[in-house]
Amino acid sequence: MSMVAHGYGLAAHSSPNLVYSNVLWGHLVRAIPPINGVLGYSLAAMATLVITSWMLFYFLVRLGAGYLPSLLAMILIMARPILFPQFTFTAGLLTATAIIGWRVHTKYGDLGSLVAACLLALGGFLIRGEEFFLVLGVGLPLLPWKALWHQRSMRIGLIILALVITSAAALDLQAYNAPEWKFFNELNSARTPFADYDGGKYLKQRPDILARYGYSDNDIDLLSCKFFVDTSVANPKAMSAMMAELGPLYLQKGRLASGFEGFKGLVAPQMLPLYFGGLLLLCLIPHWSAALTWVFCLTALFMTGWVFRPCPLRVCLPLMSLLFVAPLLWGRPASAVLRRIALGILIATFIWKAYILIPQGILSKKILARAQDDARHFPRETIFSWGTTFPSELVFPVLSNDTQLRNIRWYSMNVFTHAPFSVATADTKAGRGLLDRWHEEKGVPIIQSAWTPMLETYCREHWDGELQGTPVQQRLIITVQKMRCA
Repeated sequence: MSMVAHGYGLAAHSSPNLVYSNVLWGHLVRAIPPINGVLGYSLAAMATLVITSWMLFYFLVRLGAGYLPSLLAMILIMARPILFPQFTFTAGLLTATAIIGWRVHTKYGDLGSLVAACLLALGGFLIRGEEFFLVLGVGLPLLPWKALWHQRSMRIGLIILALVITSAAALDLQAYNAPEWKFFNELNSARTPFADYDGGKYLKQRPDILARYGYSDNDIDLLSCKFFVDTSVANPKAMSAMMAELGPLYLQKGRLASGFEGFKGLVAPQMLPLYFGGLLLLCLIPHWSAALTWVFCLTALFMTGWVFRPCPLRVCLPLMSLLFVAPLLWGRPASAVLRRIALGILIATFIWKAYILIPQGILSKKILARAQDDARHFPRETIFSWGTTFPSELVFPVLSNDTQLRNIRWYSMNVFTHAPFSVATADTKAGRGLLDRWHEEKGVPIIQSAWTPMLETYCREHWDGELQGTPVQQRLIITVQKMRCA
């Protein structure tokens, strides 16, 4: 997102159209001047996390959870997003904190908490609208429904928020109506069942459909792995037509099992402390609203896995964070013994979380340094990469101020391949795209990946050629090869 907003890496020029975030957020982060070389997007992302941390702590204290339990809960929830920032994380945590803030307003009637909660919710929508609605839906039992009927200020605040969100959504939609976005929009809609919802697996079971449209199994694998460079393969009309013939993915044989796979996210190492800690707190401080929120969350995880795909960590963690603090929204237990037990659960969860996060942080720092060193030795030309083989979060970390690394020109073969702002679009228009160059004797520098055999098959099936590769940089993290379809 930062590369798009500020015009480096995969972006040939800056753009407020961040695709996954609202265009208003794009304009805001671009307007923030850099500080000590750290760009506006990074400053906005970290400032948002700091504000969310403070507001979460403040709201929990106001609701009577106590200073130490509130501090421990805040650290447990915010530690990972601050160490490893990700915009979906941020959007979900903003929304979860907004729900808690609305409860504070209904308890005390203070206008400040209402305004703060509405601003947090708006930020969650602007940063990642889908995550905003998911967390809001799961958190419905925690919303102060009685206040909607009895507190005029609450009704007015939510009506204004709804109007602002609707206006922001309309502006975002308008921003992508320009002619240069037409093909991107068509392909982005058609590629989702392939690249995000595992539709290619079911389509490969229907060779009759593939034969009618002239696609091979390898072509489907290419689309599933976000190889959209060749528009004869990444053809939105053909892709949509094949999926239409296949029928809804959630009705495919065996698809129901994907719903149960959605529960696997709950036992991921990063989720386990919050999962067990939240269950223990719910048993210690039971409340029907908190229990119903668990039911809503489990239902959402199942439906997401069944209809779309199993919930990834960046989507699930904010949900589990909300479940973890839900029992604390009614204050501390009346019994001193129960208060000590609740504090003991929080301390034990804190130690467990630290045991997981501290080694991850140390390892991540080492890998980051190695990846940046590898990137400084890239050939002085456009670097091609497929999907996630370019470790952008390591080469361009959030608080990086290394202007040398920002000079890397990255031809990204993924979702952004045909975005108007991308290096891929600019190079293709200039006759320097992958398909323009990969027959040349010198080849093109491509980061090596496990998907290279798919390129070999693609070269043979579509170009009647043979893929040849010559290593030009073999380092610890990133290996670059000069590849050509001879």
